[in-house]
Amino acid sequence: LTLQGVVCRSCGEACDAGAIRFRPRIGGPALPALDPLACNGCGACLAPCPSRALVRIPAELREIP
Repeated sequence: LTLQGVVCRSCGEACDAGAIRFRPRIGGPALPALDPLACNGCGACLAPCPSRALVRIPAELREIP
């Protein structure tokens, strides 16, 4: 959504862990950023997304930097 110029923060607002933040940028909506160490995998961010842009990946398949 952000890359298409749409401002939506429903996932970040639904995240009680604060794992989804929005980095400001010049000339467009803030870009979402996920902190994989803060994410507890609860999935609260999934349902509020109007475009179903989020997917849950099992921990064993994730690469954490």
